[in-house]
Amino acid sequence: MAIGLPAPVFSLGLLLRTLPRPILALALRRVSAGLEHRHAALLRRLARLAPATFLFEPQDVPERFLLAIRPRAVTLGLAAAGTTADVTMRGRLATLIGLLEGRTDSDTVYFTRELSVTGDTEKAVGFRNILDGEAINLIDDALAALGPLARPMERIAGRLDARVRRIAGRVGALGREAHRAAHGGRDVMEDHRAITAGITALDARLAKLERRGRRAAEPA
Repeated sequence: MAIGLPAPVFSLGLLLRTLPRPILALALRRVSAGLEHRHAALLRRLARLAPATFLFEPQDVPERFLLAIRPRAVTLGLAAAGTTADVTMRGRLATLIGLLEGRTDSDTVYFTRELSVTGDTEKAVGFRNILDGEAINLIDDALAALGPLARPMERIAGRLDARVRRIAGRVGALGREAHRAAHGGRDVMEDHRAITAGITALDARLAKLERRGRRAAEPA
């Protein structure tokens, strides 16, 4: 599964930092109400984990989010202070969104410590397996909850995110040039990234092989 995040994460993060909590709560209730229509098959698979709760703690926004799975309902809402859950996942907003959208390899982000998972291991693994390979776009789901405002907000978010990506690209290019100049023209950072990516890929493959071995050893 390729690691990529087409959703305008920066725009979403900006909204999560600035919108009043009651408005965010209302938006999440509308998103939850639309899940049954947009992802009915996924919700049926998630119901196998019921009852279960999953707490998502983005490190770069002030809010926490609680996913509650019951036999006949799956809801997503803001978590109150002191809320505990069967499984807690911590990481950057982009990492958590990528995981929920089924676009991010959970093994990779776990081994690189971009994601921290605590709590019920069985439910965490079951949740990961259900989401693995799902085609979900949380931004689309959130925009759908806005009704007639969805299209204008989508255009605004897309333009804002594109501008941020261009700025980030320029900053990254300047940083790479500085490193090359400091090391006689050699891109040490690129070497480091290549080595890190190779180690991460090997760790992920080893973890998958171990899981397959455990499944093969289980009685039929």
